[in-house]
Amino acid sequence: MGGSRGCAISCMTPASLRRPTKREMVAAVIFGSPTTSEELIDLLRRYGKATVADAFLPRQAPPASVISPPKRTSGPRSPSGR
Repeated sequence: MGGSRGCAISCMTPASLRRPTKREMVAAVIFGSPTTSEELIDLLRRYGKATVADAFLPRQAPPASVISPPKRTSGPRSPSGR
C-alpha cells in the first residue's frame, strides 16, 4: 500500500476514525471468521465459485458507472477475429 494511494475503508469512514493497520484488518477478519469446520468449508466453497459481481453487498447495486464484465467459462478462448 503506497503512501499517496487512498484506502477504500478510510475514504468511507468519518474523519474522526483513524485508518486501521494491516494487523488490525487481519485480526478483524480472523475475529469474524467461522467457528466450525462446516461453516469454514461452506465459506471456502462459496469463495471458490464466486465472481467479481458476487463481491457487491446485497443491499447495494453497482453504480451505473461500473461496467459489468461478461460471464466467462474456463478454457481456451475463440480467436478474436484477426
